Amino acid sequence: MQVDIIAFGDISNIIGKNRITLKNIPNTDQLKLQLQRLYPALKNTPYLIAIDRHIISENTRLKDNHMIALLPQAYAGSREADDLPSQQ
Repeated sequence: MQVDIIAFGDISNIIGKNRITLKNIPNTDQLKLQLQRLYPALKNTPYLIAIDRHIISENTRLKDNHMIALLPQAYAGSREADDLPSQQ
């Protein structure tokens, strides 16, 4: 399985691009660990994970075709899908 990830704001600056693809990531806890291995600056950067335009707050199983977004902490109050940035 592979997951496509869209990064916004400061997160895309840290990663160096606004889209990445990772393989063999079963859940969001593993996603965070892999991102921190690849981009160590993320360890000290607060960010949110949204799956299919819904911000998640606990470990969540990932599936093919999930749209995953990494959002700067500024989106913390925007839990509604309409408040999240649209896919570019």
